[in-house]
Formats: sequence, structure tokens, C-alpha cells
Amino acid sequence: GIPREEIEARVEWALEVTGLSELKNRSPDTLSGGQKQCLAVAAALAMNPKVLVLDEPTSQLDPIGTEMVFSLLKKLRDEHGKTIVVATHKSDFVAELADRILVLHEGRLVLEGSPSEVFSEAETLDRIGVPVPQTARTLRALGVENPPLGFGQASKLLKKLLSGGKLEVRQKRLDPKMRGERLGKPVLEARGLWLVYPNGVQALRGVDLKVWEGELLAIIGQNGSGKTTLAKCLVGLLKPSRGQVYYRGRSLSEFTLGEITSRIGLVLQHPDYQIFRLSVWEEAAFGPENLGLPKEEVDRRVEEALKAVGLLDKREVYPFKLSFGDRRKLAVASIMTMNPEILILDEPTTAQDYKGRYEIMNLAKKLNEKGITVIMITHDMELVAKYAERVAVMHEGKIILEGPTRQVFTRTQELEKTRLRPPPITRLSQMLRDYGLPEGVLDVNEFLECVVPTSGGERA
Repeated sequence: GIPREEIEARVEWALEVTGLSELKNRSPDTLSGGQKQCLAVAAALAMNPKVLVLDEPTSQLDPIGTEMVFSLLKKLRDEHGKTIVVATHKSDFVAELADRILVLHEGRLVLEGSPSEVFSEAETLDRIGVPVPQTARTLRALGVENPPLGFGQASKLLKKLLSGGKLEVRQKRLDPKMRGERLGKPVLEARGLWLVYPNGVQALRGVDLKVWEGELLAIIGQNGSGKTTLAKCLVGLLKPSRGQVYYRGRSLSEFTLGEITSRIGLVLQHPDYQIFRLSVWEEAAFGPENLGLPKEEVDRRVEEALKAVGLLDKREVYPFKLSFGDRRKLAVASIMTMNPEILILDEPTTAQDYKGRYEIMNLAKKLNEKGITVIMITHDMELVAKYAERVAVMHEGKIILEGPTRQVFTRTQELEKTRLRPPPITRLSQMLRDYGLPEGVLDVNEFLECVVPTSGGERA
């Protein structure tokens, strides 16, 4: 056996590097989803294995937590000689960490090689739904052959090209992404919400939030910041210790749970927690049937919802025979059949591949365009940049920052405090602001509209 002193030293080290030292006396079942994932990584590290195999080790972690795990893996490889195998969708990190990359698609090996070799095959990667790092895609579009994959190297190269006159900044007014001024009463409002769990954990500490009709709002924050707890309060699944939630000016406490669920739908972080019927069709039909709707109306809603999420041809399938991504789509369809005015998605892209996460969010965007108010809770900053018009940032049970997405992403110090970082392309634009580049760039296309080759020639 291992001496007790060494066991304690290993555990202390593993908890420290995964950011769990302050929670070491907590029961695991009181941790957030992301914290539980950190704990699983810590348990593996404490064994001090020669070979470490990790399956999506950061899928539920906030951006800085993800960076810490990958930095740790690099340290274990470089300083401790560990062999590490990681299955992940996060190209930006493996591009800098990995010695070798294998790309799988439908059970077959499609590409193999060094990061620079693999990510030079952008056309193949796009076809099979594997993301190319934002910085590499940007540099290649600007005519740079074999661009560096690291963020720091990419930033230095862009500064050199701008200083040398090979690239220039074209002044451009960026779309504010806000769809008009907010007038009247909010459709949903939290006033002074406090929530203390029976174990004494203070999950919410005076949350005030207004949600406006028809908007697509992102709620972001580090693991354990209170995001999911807030979502459950907004739909009446949890009763706050203090404060009130208001729907169209009326306290949520005035409504029955059935009345709430027909107006506000919540798709949980883990769809398996809300799936329990014997077929896809029965699962989607459960809600409207409980509302007492006529069979014709139930059938119409179910068919429409399953068609929208691409599951109509699997209507007779037992839900747990579906892939994880399809089970999440089924959870969304089950909410859609209730015709809610507000849809809340809690970590909608957890454990989803690159293609899957956009399928879910494109569906949410279509619903939003039809007038449904959408609230998404996520750590995925690229999705926030692409879809959200407004962002609320949570930290230790409070909302510490709120505003239009561009504005929030420029507040880097507050975001760092909450273990969050804007997407790489946004951080790149911020590092180049001395060259005249707007610092609120949200995606690669916007960047390429602002930075162009001096010659004015076609992008490579």
C-alpha cells in the first residue's frame, strides 16, 4: 500500500491543480456539474498513473478551468514524463498541447499527424464538423501559409504584418447585436433572490435580473457560480429563501406548476434527468397530454416538434437508444410541444461535438426568431458571441456584470475574476486595438472585414 502521508500529499496536490482545495470538505453530491468533473480528474491524478486517458475532461468546465486542465496535462507530460491520451472537441487547446492528433469520423480514422499537419486540412475538417482553431483559420484567410497554432504566436505575427504594412485595418462600425431599445415591463424578472441549500451552501446572494420579451440572453459564470440554481428558480423548481420571481409582473408563486411549465420551459443540463417514457413520440407527447389538450392538437404539436429537431423518423425508438445529442434534441422537442413563451437551455452543448452544438443553438435561434424568449446558460464563449445579444455574468451567487455581448466581452478583468475569457478571436482583436482594430470583434468573419491585406488582393 501507499503510505498515508503520500496519499494525503497526492490528494492535496490533485485538488489544488483542479481548483477544488477550498471545497475538499464538501460532499461530492453538493458540487456543481463542472466541479464534479474536476473531481473526477483529480481522482485520476491522485493515482499518479504512467498513462492518463481522459474522455472529454473539460466538457463542463469554464474557460479558465479548461485552460488549467490542459496546462496541467502539458506539465505532466513535460515535467513528469506522463503519456496522455485525450478525447476532446476543443481544437484550440489540443493545437498547442498535442504532439500528435488522430481525427475520427463515423468510427474511421480520417486524419493523423502533427497539429500543423492536421489543421492544415481545413476543408476536410469542415466537412466532418471538426473546428479549426480561430486564429489559424484567420491567418490562413489572410494569406499566411502554415500559420502558427498558438494564440501568442498568432498575435505576434499579426502585429508584425500590421507594422510591416502587409496588412491594414479597415475602419468598420460593428453591429451592436441588440434588437432595439427595451421598453415596458420585462417578461421575466428576478428581484433580490437568495437561496441557501439545506447543507448551508449559499447558491444565490441577492440576484436581480430582467429578461425582455423576444431576446436571446446568455447567463455565464464559473462552475458553481449559481447559474443552474437561478434557472431552477426562474421555472419554479426551486423556491428562493428570499426574493421573488415575476412573470409578466405577477409573482411566480401565484401560478401552479402546470401553469408555469406551459409558459416557461427548462431543458436540463443532463437530458436523461427529464426523459422517462418508452418511445420518442410518447416522451414528446407527455407535456401537452397533461395539459388536457385534444389528441389531434397533441399529435400536431408532437409531429411539428419532432420534425423541427430531426427526430420524426425515430418516433418509435426507445429514448435511451438514441445518442446523447439526440436525447438532448428530444428534451428540447418535449419542451417545444408545450408552446412556451420562454425557453431556458442549461448548458445546451455539454458533451456535444462541434456540429451538434450548432444544431441545438440554430434550433434555439429559429425559435427565438419566431418570438420565443431564449435564455442559454453556458461556458461556450464562441456560442455566446455568435448567438447572444445580451449577457449576464454570475460570480459567487451574484450577477456582477450585464449588458450587450460586445460590451461585456471588453470587460476582461471582470471576466477573468469569474474564470471566463472571450473567444480567441475577440481577445486577438483586443490585443490589436493599438492598430485601430475594434476590440469588440466577435467572430472570424468580423475580424476579416476589419483586417485586410494591404494589396487589396483576394484572401488565400
